[in-house]
Amino acid sequence: MIKKQFHPIAIICSSVSITLLAMLFVLPSKVENIVLHTLTNSSTNITDKLLVQQQEIASLLTDIKRKDAAINNQLSLINGLVNGVRNEQSLMQVQSGDVSLSTQLFPELMQSSQCNGKKGIVEKTIKFDSPFLSVPHVLASFQTLDFANGPDHRLKARVSNITTSSFVLSFHTWCDTRLSQASLSWLAIGL
Repeated sequence: MIKKQFHPIAIICSSVSITLLAMLFVLPSKVENIVLHTLTNSSTNITDKLLVQQQEIASLLTDIKRKDAAINNQLSLINGLVNGVRNEQSLMQVQSGDVSLSTQLFPELMQSSQCNGKKGIVEKTIKFDSPFLSVPHVLASFQTLDFANGPDHRLKARVSNITTSSFVLSFHTWCDTRLSQASLSWLAIGL
């Protein structure tokens, strides 16, 4: 009888072949399971991340809508102010006039002795042609100054007690100042 002997290389080759065959049939199912498990976990993570991002986007959209409403409110206020300024420009008033002091009106202005009568302060209430809606700004400026020869020449004008319908214009001189004539122009600007 012939004994069949298996050669060790043949045994190794057949073992490798069996292992390879097993790997071809068994391994793919394990690989599939691993891949499937990984994909399932990944898709769950991706789904969770997508939900978080969706919530963040919804929150951002809400914030944008709120800010858009605030911007629209501000634009409405600005447009209202612009229209108000346009309307106020048509309400703007400018009035002006002149005031004169002379020795004919106040003869004591030429006297240099003592401070008697109206010498020192002369006040005049100026009434506007038409009243302002609010208290205007009033500016006064000297136009003419005529002093007598002699002592120092000192004269001051002051605007006070401004109302919507009038103001007081005061001329201040010193006792030794001799004034022949002074004129002043005024300008009132307001609504």
